Amino acid sequence: MIELIEVQKKIEAHSFSCLLAAVLMLGVLRSDFGEQSSADAHERLSKLVPAVPSTIAPKRVAPLVVDELGREVPIMVSGTITDASGRTLSGQTTEAFLVSVSHVPMLSVGLNCALGAKQLRPYLQVLNEQATCFVSAYPNAGLPNEFGQYDQGPEEMGEQIEEFMKEGLINIIGGCCGTTPEHIRIIASIAAKYKPRVVHSQLSMVDGRVG
Repeated sequence: MIELIEVQKKIEAHSFSCLLAAVLMLGVLRSDFGEQSSADAHERLSKLVPAVPSTIAPKRVAPLVVDELGREVPIMVSGTITDASGRTLSGQTTEAFLVSVSHVPMLSVGLNCALGAKQLRPYLQVLNEQATCFVSAYPNAGLPNEFGQYDQGPEEMGEQIEEFMKEGLINIIGGCCGTTPEHIRIIASIAAKYKPRVVHSQLSMVDGRVG
């Protein structure tokens, strides 16, 4: 968490508005979570994101987060579409993934890693149409090359992510594998030009209207 403090200082220096921290909770062990989220570092965070394997229900995570931090924090759920099959690590389609976590009062639901922005777009379109909370995305800088490295530059990635903005698909955007501070700077500058996605209400989704 000391590293997060240094990251926060850099973010403040570049006028970014917030810092999100994903805390890996393998096995949902209280001691592991407490160690990662204690100290005064978590006080500097805008949001703390419990990152859990797909086999762990977010419903089990929420009480743990409140208990360990002594304060309620927003729950942000993100899944990974592994390849062109369009399924998550646990074999779910995007629609099934959304249904499986919808019992949790989420701040946002989204997709991250494995795919680049171009490949992630059709699955974000599904979340945009069906999610009743904010939608997030933090794709990789394209697909890895034969050496496991990422060749997509900030400008090219920015152009692909801008399509998300034009279509109004997302509320929260970032970068995963292969992205650098320059990638994030360009993504932030593009995002500043567009209005975020309109969040659909539960009622409008049930009766088929978008609102």
